[in-house]
Amino acid sequence: MTTSLYLLHGEDSFRKSEYIKNLKKEVLVNSDENLNFDRVDGEKDDLDTLQDIIERSPFLGDRRLILIEKAPFFGGKCEERVLKYLESYMDNPISTNIILFVVDKVDKRSRLFKKIKKSGEVIELNNPRSYEVESIVREKISSLGLSFKKDAVNLLIQNTNGNLGVIEQELNKLSAVAEEDTVITKDTVEKYVSSTVESNIFKFVDKLGDNDIEPALKQLNDLLLLEPVPRVYFMVCRQFRLLNKAKMLVQDGCSQAEISKKLKVPGFVAQKLMIQSKKFSLEELNSKMIELGELDYTLKTSGTFDQKYILEKVVIKK
Repeated sequence: MTTSLYLLHGEDSFRKSEYIKNLKKEVLVNSDENLNFDRVDGEKDDLDTLQDIIERSPFLGDRRLILIEKAPFFGGKCEERVLKYLESYMDNPISTNIILFVVDKVDKRSRLFKKIKKSGEVIELNNPRSYEVESIVREKISSLGLSFKKDAVNLLIQNTNGNLGVIEQELNKLSAVAEEDTVITKDTVEKYVSSTVESNIFKFVDKLGDNDIEPALKQLNDLLLLEPVPRVYFMVCRQFRLLNKAKMLVQDGCSQAEISKKLKVPGFVAQKLMIQSKKFSLEELNSKMIELGELDYTLKTSGTFDQKYILEKVVIKK
């Protein structure tokens, strides 16, 4: 290993978890994990605890791995004496003690970020773009020795809303049920992979756009079995707001990548919004948003049973 200091940051919790697992295997290949792996809470553990763990020697092994999570040292609130200790340590780190700082956000102007960038290695893992999600999923499929039809991969990503952590769990499930040399089809995914609430919202609005009232009502009631009325109402409102914005952006000639950036959604979500927005006119979307806005007070002042009926009546109205 070229360094003993690592900073892992970004929004992609799945790939960060994968990185941690791989680094643990590499560092502790000749060491007992129970003896030479420590997990530190960067927000709660004090300087004395931090210093004791960081400077402890390996026991019955070549190296130690110290995982420091929620690390506030790179732009968050942190005591000055802790920053000074870490700055001093980074000037002369213990080569057998591998330290991995993990945090979601960093301030690249902070002095400790500049220090570790110079003395160690910085890895940034943000949420992948839509085309990257498919590539990552296909790599995982290959590593599990599975074979998928293309439409089955697409449905897996759609049903899990592109959440790589959920996708890994579903792939492990499919690996357990699939027979050897079997190609997994769309039907297999539909049978074994549960849809996320977000994915079901898309399906529900699709039915509305097709004016399929009965299937739309069934989809809505399936959602209400999983989530309370206020939560479903909020998500339906959000979906129509996104559709309204996507519709206007499409009319302005924006590309999928531009819509993804402007709406701050993953690329595959932007693609689905572009397709779905074609099922509604701008007038229909504006009208639906007004109706949903007026529904807010009614829902808050009605009983639980009435909430369900009111939501069905207003949302289904085309």
